[in-house]
Amino acid sequence: MHRAIGLSALLVLGTAARAQEGGTTRLSLEEYERLALEQSLRMRTARDTLRSQEYGRELAVRPLYLPSLSAEAEAGRAVSEDGVAPPIKTDTGEGRLSLTQPFLTGTDLSVTGSVAVSESRVPGPELASSDRSLPAWSASLTQPLYLFVGNPRLRARRRADLAYQGASDAKRSEELAVLVEARSLYYAMTVAAESLYVEQAKLESARSVHRISQELVKAGRLAPVETARADIRLKRDMRRVQNANSLRHQAANQLKDFVLLASTATVRLATPLEYRPFEEPLELLLALAARQNPDLRAARRSAETAQLDLSDAREGNRPRLSLNGTYAFERNRPTPGSLTEPKSWSALVGLNWPLFDGTQTRLRARQARIAIDNLRRDVESRERELLVAVRNAYLDLKRAEEQVRDFEPQGRSARQNLEVVRLQYKNGLARLIDVFDAENELRDLELESLNLLSDFNRARDRLGALVGLDPRDVGAP
Repeated sequence: MHRAIGLSALLVLGTAARAQEGGTTRLSLEEYERLALEQSLRMRTARDTLRSQEYGRELAVRPLYLPSLSAEAEAGRAVSEDGVAPPIKTDTGEGRLSLTQPFLTGTDLSVTGSVAVSESRVPGPELASSDRSLPAWSASLTQPLYLFVGNPRLRARRRADLAYQGASDAKRSEELAVLVEARSLYYAMTVAAESLYVEQAKLESARSVHRISQELVKAGRLAPVETARADIRLKRDMRRVQNANSLRHQAANQLKDFVLLASTATVRLATPLEYRPFEEPLELLLALAARQNPDLRAARRSAETAQLDLSDAREGNRPRLSLNGTYAFERNRPTPGSLTEPKSWSALVGLNWPLFDGTQTRLRARQARIAIDNLRRDVESRERELLVAVRNAYLDLKRAEEQVRDFEPQGRSARQNLEVVRLQYKNGLARLIDVFDAENELRDLELESLNLLSDFNRARDRLGALVGLDPRDVGAP
């Protein structure tokens, strides 16, 4: 049993190594988990999806508080003639620089600076007219008054944050699923390699029994039927070795494909299966699952987003108040030597009240109310299903743990039985085939013990994923 638990399985999966030609890539369980998180196609997709959602959040949020700056310029010439007087040529030029600064409070500040020149000429050196504008600027400020409606910009930011957090929860859920599957493949490969070892050892025993039986029959000490029995046993064990070898290769192919290793890679698994008592109380696991299960958290965020949509729908026909203020300053030089500096300002209170919209607001609000009720029921359903799944996973884990603990006495009994049979054989009280049978029984028990350990670790990993914990941290001291 201890040899099986401490097994470092050698997996001959090809002829070329991934890291070194003709060598072997040694993989611990931690290294295989890292490869799964870095290289598996599912995790690549999950990371790209989260990155795309992050960009989407920035696209939605940045216009709410970052300024925008734009510049405009134009220049031209116009010619007018009436066929009598000399043609008049007018050169114009204008430049404008605008800055708009939004705030999360809903405030919009706009500042514009401009300069314009217009000159009209007739043939000759003199100007017919001139209109020059020195640099001027104007500013406007708009502030909504949230007496009847909420702040749409804060809602937009919250909606973008919820979308990103939901994508983050989805990535976390995929990460836990990948870890559970990677560890399961690692366990399966360890068990498959041990199964092959056991079947090969039993085959060697069957060959020895077959050879000894033939010699005893030739010596007249056994009936010829014993040779036939030994032959049947030998062929049966040969088939079992073939089946175990095929299963080992299938498990190896899945192990490598999951982390995109080359199919010709040679891999050595370095981490044995181990038993670590699980002592976490069920009540704590249920509380953790309800709080941090990523799928349940994503469902709650969807319900919160629906609540924002309901608020928007209810405010469709409510009055909207706003304060508006403007200030403008300009310096003009209509003619050389003259200068004017007009200034202006204004303050306004605006009201926009959709008095009747064909009951669209009411219908949208009802529709949004139904949507949020459905999402809340979905959250409740998911939470109830999750808690049931945690309870069932906990029962599976405790059952597997009990079987692992109860199996130790059977292993001791099998080893003691083997020692007794060997002693009896030395004293002429047992046959050699009895010794082989006792050895095979011990090997079968060791393999069964390894399967129990694999079941225990799988159950622990599944429980951790449901709770929202990294499988590597479940039950850790």
